[in-house]
Amino acid sequence: MTLAAMLRQWLQILGFQGAAFIVAAATVTLAAKAMPPAMYGEYSLLLSITQVIGGIALSWLNQTILRFAREHFNQGGSVWTVAGTALVAEAAIAILLAVALMLCAWLFHGRFTFALAHWPLLALALLTMTLSEAASYTGQAANRFTGYGLGQFLAKLGPLACMLGFLSLLPASADGLLLGTALGWALATAVTVSRLPVRGAAPLFDAMLLRRMLSYGWRLPFGSTAGILATWMGLWFVQLMIDTVHAGLYGWASSVYALIGGILIPFSAVLAPRLTDMHLSRSRDEIYRVLRLALAVALLATALLPLGLLLLRGLTHSPLWPTAYTGAGAPLTVLLATLPAQLLITLLNPLIMANETMIGRAVLFNIVAALVNAAGNLLLIPWLGIEGAALATVLSVWTLCALAFTNFYNKLTPEPDHSGIRGMAFAGCVSIAASLLLAFGNIFIAIAATLAATPTLLLMARRLGWLCGIDMLQGHLPRLPGFIHRPARAVIEWCVVLPRTRET
Repeated sequence: MTLAAMLRQWLQILGFQGAAFIVAAATVTLAAKAMPPAMYGEYSLLLSITQVIGGIALSWLNQTILRFAREHFNQGGSVWTVAGTALVAEAAIAILLAVALMLCAWLFHGRFTFALAHWPLLALALLTMTLSEAASYTGQAANRFTGYGLGQFLAKLGPLACMLGFLSLLPASADGLLLGTALGWALATAVTVSRLPVRGAAPLFDAMLLRRMLSYGWRLPFGSTAGILATWMGLWFVQLMIDTVHAGLYGWASSVYALIGGILIPFSAVLAPRLTDMHLSRSRDEIYRVLRLALAVALLATALLPLGLLLLRGLTHSPLWPTAYTGAGAPLTVLLATLPAQLLITLLNPLIMANETMIGRAVLFNIVAALVNAAGNLLLIPWLGIEGAALATVLSVWTLCALAFTNFYNKLTPEPDHSGIRGMAFAGCVSIAASLLLAFGNIFIAIAATLAATPTLLLMARRLGWLCGIDMLQGHLPRLPGFIHRPARAVIEWCVVLPRTRET
């Protein structure tokens, strides 16, 4: 697939993501008016239970869909066979899970009152979330990105409809918002499935394929568990160590953080099938060049991050920021230090998921990141409050990024070269330092430091050759429209001129 074709797909997904962003931003804004922090904290806890159970028990099978459905698609087979096989296995696991949960409720009566009081909605949310995820992976394997574009937009309409109802006629509740979230996922699933390739005569189950999928993915639940726990751990520690009100503030900050991080979804959606093809065709040199490109883009994002955080700092102190959620500004600023790391992880994850030999290491990396998160919460929350929970999340995400990137980089580099690893470490240190300065520092010092940091970081990264990986895009530029071609060419030439000069 050419860069021009990928760009068209990306722009299409980005358009729907932009609409989804507006809807989600409206939902978060209305939530600050319709729900007190304690109620939003209860909803965040219910959502975390849904995602943790789904991540541990079911989502790992969905993650295998892209790998095997892409293989079937390239060989002229049907993606429906892979999706159907995964869903049959998930149905069996769901039955066992229901029996196990009922047994636990009987054995530990009184210990699970919160979850048991909401179990019908939790079950509905778990079902719709799992089906939406499976449909998105299946479509992605066949170059149908509805689940990452239109599907994302439709999924966001459910919570928005709830907020509008809360502000007009209906009493606000965590259960109502969870129901809206589940219905949004159901709508997204229906539309995504309708856009999949025609099934034809393809079987919906293949026992041999199931054995391959289980052999490939049996370690994924451990990694998924660690990853999901790391995502929600801060919220749980805030709930346990402070109170529900602060959990609501942290949960709202996490929602805005996830909203901003959703910008990366179009990149992941379009690039994942191509990166999977690279592994299947064993294009080692091309994968190495992709790593260098990812590093260059992450460093460019790192250089621009202080400016974005400075704008956020101004917004949190303006009348536009909801008064009831004033305390969410600082943790949100800290959480955004993970954006360059999230960009690298977004590009690394399809390579890891396609490579059977990397699954075990990826699981280990996620476990280490979860342990870092847990230790960080225990040490930092008593010292910094909810900002400590945010910083623990940042440290765990950058730990995961460092382990995954270093492992891949050392494995693929054609000769001993640590410049890429130094560039990644530099990005992490700068991102964390900038977020802490803008969350806790004097505003005038923060402004001066930000205005000086961005050009300095760009020049330093250019001088050290960390941006030269962007040269991989040079050959694709002639296929792009002129209004994109010319500025893109100017940026690329500026990024790579000094490393080339040194080589000559």
